[in-house]
Parts: sequence; C-alpha cells; structure tokens
Amino acid sequence: MTGFVYRNAPKSIFHSWVEINFENQWYELEAFILDKTYIKKLQEQNSECTGAFCGYGVAVKDFRNLIIEFDRNNTYIQSEGINQDFGVYDCPDELLKEHHQEISAFKAFAYRHIGRHLMNRNVRKIENDSFKLLELKLNLEGNMADKIQNAYETSKNIYDDVLTQRNIFSKLYIKLFWSGTDDNDIARKVLSYVPDDFSGKLLDVLVGTAVFTENKWSSLKNAHITCIDYSMDMLEQARKRLGSHAHIKCIQGDVGNLQMENESVDTVVSMNGFHVFLDKQKAFHEIWRVLKPGGDFIACFYIRGKGGFLHRFRRRKS
Repeated sequence: MTGFVYRNAPKSIFHSWVEINFENQWYELEAFILDKTYIKKLQEQNSECTGAFCGYGVAVKDFRNLIIEFDRNNTYIQSEGINQDFGVYDCPDELLKEHHQEISAFKAFAYRHIGRHLMNRNVRKIENDSFKLLELKLNLEGNMADKIQNAYETSKNIYDDVLTQRNIFSKLYIKLFWSGTDDNDIARKVLSYVPDDFSGKLLDVLVGTAVFTENKWSSLKNAHITCIDYSMDMLEQARKRLGSHAHIKCIQGDVGNLQMENESVDTVVSMNGFHVFLDKQKAFHEIWRVLKPGGDFIACFYIRGKGGFLHRFRRRKS
C-alpha cells in the first residue's frame, strides 16, 4: 500500500466490531463494516489478486473467498489487520474511557479536514463503478494511456489547488504528505532554464493542466511547443490555457512511445511528470532519442519520503 493517507497514518488504528450471542454461542461480526456492492466492485477492479489483499478497508488472506456471510460463524473483513485485542466491552463509552486513538494534533486536524474526505471520495467512486484503483502496476500490456487517465481522474478536481497551495488545506496536505515540497518554487527554477527569447522546438511531458507553464509557454511566441499528456482530462484543462496560441499544440500521447523524429527537439521539460511514468527507463530513452545533441532535458520529480527534486540533463554533442 502506498497511498498518501496510509503512509502518514498511525501505525495502529483504533477499531471496534460487534459480537453477538446467538444460540448460546458468541460470534464476532467484523465484516459488517463493508457492504457487498463495495466488496464486489473492489474484487472486480483487482481481479488479478488471488491471495492476500490489504487496502481500501480490506485486510484478508484470501481476497477471492471472503468470509462475510453469517451462517453461525465469525465474519471478518480486516482479520489480517488486527494486532491487539482490548477485550469485550458492554458499550462503546466504556471502551473509549480506557482507550483512544494515539495521533498528534496536527495529523488529527489534517485527517479530519483532508484525509478522511479523500478516503470517503475513493469509497464513493468504487461504489459508483467510476473509480479505477490508483495502484498503477508496472504492467505494460494494454493501454497505458487509459491507466494514467484513470489515475488522474481521481485528482483532477483538486490537482491545481494542491500543487499551487492556494488555500490552507492544500498547504497542510503538502506539508503532511509531500514533506512540505513547494511546487511553486520548483516550477520557477525549472522555467528559469528556458530562456525568455527561446525560439527552438520544445517538448513538454507531461503537461498536466499547464497550471505552472501557461504564462511562460504563452510568452515564447517564436518557439514551437508540443505539450503531451496521457490524460484527456488534463489536456482539456491545458488547452483552455494554451489552446489560443498558434505556436503551441496539445496532443494525447505516450512518453514511452513518442511519435517524433530522432534528434528533433531542442529542449524537453518534464514538470511533475517523471515520477508517474510507468516505464521510466523507456520514457527516458524516448526523451533522449528525440532530443538534439546539445539539447537540454529539464525535469523535476518526486522521491517518496524526500520531496521534490530538480535535474537538468544536457545531451552531449558527438
């Protein structure tokens, strides 16, 4: 599991379930917390999983054969997540008098106002069959554009606000989940490597919504700029910002299979994109293939637990 909320959650989470006495026998009914519709959609979207599964409210050894139906038996949906048992209490108030969730005030605030809303949104999307899981596996079979499109789909409504830290909640989100990375500062540094009088051919992968590059690209009237993204949703937003400029074109494409000639681009920019490429080695090879000798590849990317990094690569002239 690699989700932002998961990575920053407490090691142990306070959780309770119901036990009933039926025909003089006690049964634990922990599986009631998830409904059948949700579980079915989750299984469909993770059809390749035939063994243990941990994520999206489920933690079991056998994901295909869940014990959730009561027929004089215990039921569990998070059996593999239980690491301590506090015993049996007659009512929740008695339990809460003795035990509580250990979490810092800052993280509690962030969870209350950001984390739980992100988690609930994901659950709703699974239930509505419109959410595709964000676990982008390194399986290059099938349509890569569709996989990335589905990932972007979950964040497009908050994408710009989070990256630009326009409000207090997005600032807290970046502080908590991205080590305080200031994308505004990184963007300024990336764009400073592109001269204000640049007049060559520039490739932007992945363009995203062009929230950081709009002003710079629009001002380079003598340049020829190609902006590529996997996601049509992102491209639509980028086109709203850049589409009126004749020197800029926004197209859907795969950075691992660029439809461009060898050594045809003077500068390649990757703003917050390289870390999400499914096959980074192939993407880097393609970028190097289309870059002219002496040309620049300017990229910023994220490393888990360390935040954002900026690199400038120059292809040597032979």
